[in-house]
Amino acid sequence: MTHLADGNQRRYHRSTLRRVAFIRASQSVGMPLSVIGGVLGFLPEGEPATRQFWMNASVCWSREINARIEKMERMRDLFTDCIGCGCLSFEQCALVNPADRLAEHGPGPHRLLEP
Repeated sequence: MTHLADGNQRRYHRSTLRRVAFIRASQSVGMPLSVIGGVLGFLPEGEPATRQFWMNASVCWSREINARIEKMERMRDLFTDCIGCGCLSFEQCALVNPADRLAEHGPGPHRLLEP
């Protein structure tokens, strides 16, 4: 909620400013807007954050962080087999480079070698 003050300046309600601060802080640690929006869905419009809100936010963030860690670990383990190639045409690279048609020809820089 806003209103205009002297000099045509917008004045925002404290709860609005706190929401913006929460969004900015969430983005600064890498949370996607979809997760931030889901967490803000726990907070009624114009209401201040409560302890329950922060507990719900923590659960959502933990799920998101754990999913990212699992994905990074899978990527780390797959990259171990790929290190040194540079062409992303190994069978394992389907995760990194889906629908890689050049993988059918084996590893190597096929486009660079074409006449």
